[in-house]
Amino acid sequence: MIKTQVHKLLTSWIKSSRTDLFLPFVLHARKNRVTIGFENVSSCLRWNLSWCWCRGKKKFDSNISVSYEGLCVDLLSSYELVVSNSARGEFFCQICEPDKREYFQSINELVVEHCLAPVKAQLVEAFDQYNYICMYVNDLRFSYAELASKEDGCGINTIKGTRRDVVPLFNNSATLTKEMFDVFSTYC
Repeated sequence: MIKTQVHKLLTSWIKSSRTDLFLPFVLHARKNRVTIGFENVSSCLRWNLSWCWCRGKKKFDSNISVSYEGLCVDLLSSYELVVSNSARGEFFCQICEPDKREYFQSINELVVEHCLAPVKAQLVEAFDQYNYICMYVNDLRFSYAELASKEDGCGINTIKGTRRDVVPLFNNSATLTKEMFDVFSTYC
């Protein structure tokens, strides 16, 4: 695994943030991206983090995705962070509205508080409230996913040609029917 400053920050943060409901581990690591999975949670749900230099500024992307066999079905949430410096030497997110910006003493603090902690809170809430991942794809080559608390609680889409599959969120028991996998393979 390539050890960059960001990898070290993520590894340290993952170890320190584990709880009974939040058990992350690194699935894949590359020079500028990391994919995180979760113990006892379907392998369909992933947390993807990436970073790069964009116009001289460090940019971070963080998203929670529903995937199967490496094919993305949908993003459940997505966050971006563009690191900037204030005149006082503090760090902030350039994308945030000026009146809502938070300032931090280090880039690491900014990344943790702006990208990692909010996603953790969202995932812990999801793991506490939901039991199923509902995946949809239709003839218009449009796919999406949502979380539901009951198997029959997944919405019924009325768009003609939409197919639905429901996967348990927990216990790594995620399987898609061959028909749904073939559809996702074609459209994603």
